[in-house]
Amino acid sequence: MEIEFRGKRLRSSEWVHGFYYEERGFSYITVVTDKPGEIPTHLNVPVDPKTVGQYTNLKDKNGKKIFEGDIVEIIGDEGYEFTSVVEYFGESGYPAFDMRTPEDYYFESNTFSEIIMSSSYELEVIGNIHENPELLEVVE
Repeated sequence: MEIEFRGKRLRSSEWVHGFYYEERGFSYITVVTDKPGEIPTHLNVPVDPKTVGQYTNLKDKNGKKIFEGDIVEIIGDEGYEFTSVVEYFGESGYPAFDMRTPEDYYFESNTFSEIIMSSSYELEVIGNIHENPELLEVVE
């Protein structure tokens, strides 16, 4: 299992990926550059803690990594379509990544996992809650 976080640099719109930690009230992502033939370097990048999201270890239909905070579009074989946000539900006693579904839609267990493993649905990352808040209007 790959543990990876992403977050937006402070004073920049650049996303960085790596290991997340907090120190003295600040949030950082340690970016490791590991080029063949070179000694790996570690750069501690200050990030906006509101933008930090963990990699779910799953990818969408295009092979794009899915992170907490991503907005995804789900299309079913029956033409059923909805948009949702990938969330971590650990605070509510349900320690897993999942997504909310429309009230008229039901899954037996973890919606996110069922959709990813099913051949009846396609899931695609279409944005995230930090850069594309206008997509949330579709979710609500």
